[in-house]
Amino acid sequence: KKSKECEDLLVIIVKERSTADAQQAKVEEDSVRIEKEARETKIIAEDATRDLEKAMPALEAAMDALEKLDKKSVAEVKAYAKPPPLVMMTMCAVMTVMEKTPGWTQAKQELNDVQFLYKIKNFDKDNIKDGTLRKIEKYTKDPNFTFKAVDSVSSAAG
Repeated sequence: KKSKECEDLLVIIVKERSTADAQQAKVEEDSVRIEKEARETKIIAEDATRDLEKAMPALEAAMDALEKLDKKSVAEVKAYAKPPPLVMMTMCAVMTVMEKTPGWTQAKQELNDVQFLYKIKNFDKDNIKDGTLRKIEKYTKDPNFTFKAVDSVSSAAG
């Protein structure tokens, strides 16, 4: 009888040991996967930080330029029948972030809005949709589209 009990107990122990070994293997597998994901996440975070550090000076310059905008600046841009390419690019970029159709017709329509200055000065830059950010890259990645270049064509658009 004791021999039978020992055999039954041994079967249970072997079965539980097998289950424990399988769980240990799963934990080790998960640990390796989590470590890999942590390394990948760290790389992505470092890339994002570098991108942010590059973008911040441009954002600060844009914010500064935005604060200097006045009705005279709007009137200067609005006066163009056919704006210079960099002014057009600037206004298309503005229309894109405002989620309007990028083009001179839409830009003129917005420039004629008495609330235009208020809208752009109070624009919620912290909540721009990802899709809009991807669309704006068309402008921001253009090496000719710089504050200095636009400002040399039009101080109002720069």
